[in-house]
Amino acid sequence: MNGAVSDTAYAAKLFEGCDAVIVQACLEGTMRHLLVDRAPSVPAAAAVLGDFAYLAGNPCKALLGRILQADAPAPQILIPCSDAAARLLEAHVGNGFERHTRYAMQLEPSALDLPHLCELASAPDGVTIRPIDQMLYRRCLELPWSRDLVSQFPTFARFDARALGFIALEDGTMVSGASTYARSADAIEIEVDTAPAARRRGLARACAAALILACHERGIRPNWDAHTAASRALAESLGYRLSRAYTAYIVQGA
Repeated sequence: MNGAVSDTAYAAKLFEGCDAVIVQACLEGTMRHLLVDRAPSVPAAAAVLGDFAYLAGNPCKALLGRILQADAPAPQILIPCSDAAARLLEAHVGNGFERHTRYAMQLEPSALDLPHLCELASAPDGVTIRPIDQMLYRRCLELPWSRDLVSQFPTFARFDARALGFIALEDGTMVSGASTYARSADAIEIEVDTAPAARRRGLARACAAALILACHERGIRPNWDAHTAASRALAESLGYRLSRAYTAYIVQGA
């Protein structure tokens, strides 16, 4: 078994047909890493970034163990990209893993309702929506609810060069945000978070609308992969439609 490598050609073949932004970012070598097993009988690869690990090919238990030790903290959400990977993860249900339904959402560029998005991006009275600058980047890292808005970019310079993000401020306090969890050459994976005390006020929707508009202006695809039914509903309110529901696997206790 090989360690963490940059054999993108080998991994790309195993991930053929998977257009997940996290996978593409790992294949492009711009974010986190790939784990590859080149054994002829069990060719396999994993794309690992933050909370996520995507598995392709015919992964074995040993590779799965390495995935769960790849980062600190270890990935919490495992997504199979092959039947063999699904069988491996399914075998661990009740023994460390649990099934979870996620929702792949789709936004057709031709169906974008720009005036409606502009209306949704208007901040409520007393709230301002600002792009994430260096100060807001640092503040995001300080709070548990906002950390994932920027945490996959280790420096502000990296964030500023590769990512887009918006923060809602109320009386100078961050209350919500929509930003870039992963970035591939032509797309971002959207991350949306709101402070617990500020939820259900439309702030996340306003920030997400601002982010989608910014992506549209730059020719970037704003991908939305919903972890919950509430996230799916938020995406649908912004013009997305359900592409497919699929099974992911959550590390129990994570």
